Amino acid sequence: MEYEGADHTGPDRVLRDATRVTRLVDAGWRVYRYTRFDLRDEPGRIVAEIGRALDHAPSGTP
Repeated sequence: MEYEGADHTGPDRVLRDATRVTRLVDAGWRVYRYTRFDLRDEPGRIVAEIGRALDHAPSGTP
């Protein structure tokens, strides 16, 4: 789970983040990215999404 704060909005950071996320997904990770608006407006949705991900995660996998 990643928090996309203000420091992730600069052009160089956006490009680095995109590359990093692609590598994580390619390695089998699931990546959940959230913004301040998600945290402020829909914390219950975040908890539900992460809960579902954990419920469906095979043991020992990213």
